[in-house]
This record gives sequence, C-alpha cells and structure tokens, in this order.
Amino acid sequence: HAWRLAYRDELTQLPNRRALEDALRSRPTRWSLGMLDVDHFKKFNDQWGHDVGDQVLRRVATALAGVSGRGRAFRYGGEEFAIVFPHDDLERAGDVLDTVRTRIAETPFRIRGQRSGAEERGKKTDTPEHTITVSAGLARGEGDAVVTFKRADDALYKAKKKGRNRLVCGD
Repeated sequence: HAWRLAYRDELTQLPNRRALEDALRSRPTRWSLGMLDVDHFKKFNDQWGHDVGDQVLRRVATALAGVSGRGRAFRYGGEEFAIVFPHDDLERAGDVLDTVRTRIAETPFRIRGQRSGAEERGKKTDTPEHTITVSAGLARGEGDAVVTFKRADDALYKAKKKGRNRLVCGD
C-alpha cells in the first residue's frame, strides 16, 4: 500500500514522477522520451471547474496507459505526461505518439456531472461534446536524462508554438 501511495498518481492511476525518476535510473542505454501536454487545459479548469479538469486528465491518462511500442506512460505533473520508450528509434516512437495524440483528439469528450439550467428544470438536453488535444515533443535519450528532458520539453513547446495538437521531434 505504501509503495502504491509513493509511486502512483492518485488521480490518473499512472506511475508518477517519482516512479519515472526510478525508471530512468535503470534505463536502457538506448531510449527515447516523449513529453505531452494537454492543450488549453487552463480553459477547462477556468470554464468548467477543477472537477472537469480532473476528468480531462483521467481521459488523457487512460489513452496513454494503453500506449503501444513498449512505451511506458507517467504523469509528470499538472497537465504534463511523459512516455519512456526502451529504444531510440524516433520514427517508431513518433508513430506511437502521433497515434495516441490523434486518438485523443478524435474521441469526443462529454463533461460529466455538469447540469444546464434546462436539465435542472426537468428538460432533457444533450451535453455538448468537447475536443481534447495534446501537443508532444520527442527526443532521443542520450547520456544525462536531464539533457534529454530539456530537449523533449523544448520540442513540446515548439509544437505548442506551431499551433498545438501536433508532435515535434527534438532531434
């Protein structure tokens, strides 16, 4: 129980940043790192509240938990996630990241637990669908993990500057 508390993110059920740091201590010599960030996350929190923001994070985490290509997803913090691949094939890792990014964007998101005024008066209404998108940066793992994180994070922010909902490779 204590291990689970220390190494699992309670909200998303993904391994947390501490688990990521441990995984990187025993990383293979060839690896790659994807950093992902939920686009316009603050808008969900500001418009709908933190409960809806939590729903968004859980939705993204569910998609990332099933990532293929032997990647392992972690909640890095806030609305940011990391995926560590035990290989340095950036084309293969990029395909995996792009697939999960597309799947997240194409899956409609309905806000649960929010009631409109019409619903409160007994009239059934449809909850509007929203789109969740993520931006991603990818870097080949070389030497110091801190340097790799910086390169992946720089690539992530280039993806944001280029219009979001895209992947940029840092190598």
